[in-house]
Amino acid sequence: MEKPDEKYILLITRVLANEASPEDHLEFDRWLAHDDKNAEMFAHYQAVWSVAPKAESRLKVDKKSAWDVINQRIDVEEAQIERPVNPVRPRRRVLYAIAGLASMLLISYGIFSVFFSSQPAPMIEQFAETKMNSPLLLPDESQVTLNAGAFLSYPEQFLANKRIVELHGEGFFDVVHEVERPFVVDLGSIAVKVLGTSFNIAQSADHQNIIVSVISGKVLVYSTQHEPRQQVILSQGERAVFDQNTLTISREHIPDYNFLAWKTGILEFDNTPLPQVFEALENTYQVKIETDHDLSSLKLKAYFENEKPADIFTTISMLFSLDIEQKDNKYIIR
Repeated sequence: MEKPDEKYILLITRVLANEASPEDHLEFDRWLAHDDKNAEMFAHYQAVWSVAPKAESRLKVDKKSAWDVINQRIDVEEAQIERPVNPVRPRRRVLYAIAGLASMLLISYGIFSVFFSSQPAPMIEQFAETKMNSPLLLPDESQVTLNAGAFLSYPEQFLANKRIVELHGEGFFDVVHEVERPFVVDLGSIAVKVLGTSFNIAQSADHQNIIVSVISGKVLVYSTQHEPRQQVILSQGERAVFDQNTLTISREHIPDYNFLAWKTGILEFDNTPLPQVFEALENTYQVKIETDHDLSSLKLKAYFENEKPADIFTTISMLFSLDIEQKDNKYIIR
């Protein structure tokens, strides 16, 4: 039987140990459905895994005993089945081949936590009361800039085969390229997987949508908690919008880059209707804009860089002869 790639052997062990992430399960299901031989190979691994004695306490192994643990499981299974007439015992050879490769991977990749309890890596939690002026430096040298109200959780040290962080709110990521260690941003209902790129993740003003916008490189956006699972691949200049009501992911071109103004300080409008201008201002400066008038026929052509919101509203008031009143964090247009 042809052996699967080492990455799929690692994936199988995580699934069998109930330590697989939603992303792992998605990849595992695709691998399993790709070829009947894959299902056959998984059955052999499952057989080795399931033969441990029921009364056995949680296994404690180290690098030296990794082979002994798997060998013990094979011996238990062999004791429960009738020995064939052929002294070579083909079934034992198959199991030893699987066990030998699994043991080699245990030693080579240090994944002993699949078989026994280990202390998780210490987590670092970062909350941004106001937008960050300088980025956070992650353990792999990737950088993350958080907008006001955003929360980021990440391990003190990433694992050898994956880099996973958890984000709530808005953040801009500049990820170091590592082919063998994908970077995953867990957003709850969806996740974003990259190798090396820059992108922005945000929630819409009404908190109904999660928006992933790619500035450079490519990312995979996929659902993690609902069936049927969906995914889209985004390239530079594209964004994915996840609707939390319909649980769907759509892909579209980025119309402008004003969504990054909270980080870059740049707002550029090219005959943009005022309702869209106000939406950009609300997202950038965390203000509320209210009006009873239909201003969609009024369009703004302007460029602002690191301007105070009060100065921008003064400009709009003068250009369109509007009466704009400020009350705390609210602008009322009469």
